[in-house]
Amino acid sequence: MKDITSSDIKRLMLSSYRRYRNGEISEHKAVKENQLLGNILRTIEVSEQSERVDSLEETLRRLSKENDYE
Repeated sequence: MKDITSSDIKRLMLSSYRRYRNGEISEHKAVKENQLLGNILRTIEVSEQSERVDSLEETLRRLSKENDYE
């Protein structure tokens, strides 16, 4: 199964808006869908930021060890 990306969520949010605008779903349903998608998007973004911070911290640890040996 493919991981869902922030781009996927943004596409789904836009799709929900378009369906609402075209009268395919109610305002209530569009709001609920976008609230759920917004929560998922925030979770993905926090996870991605955490991975970046972990990578930076690891790089700093490695560089610090390399400098200790010089």
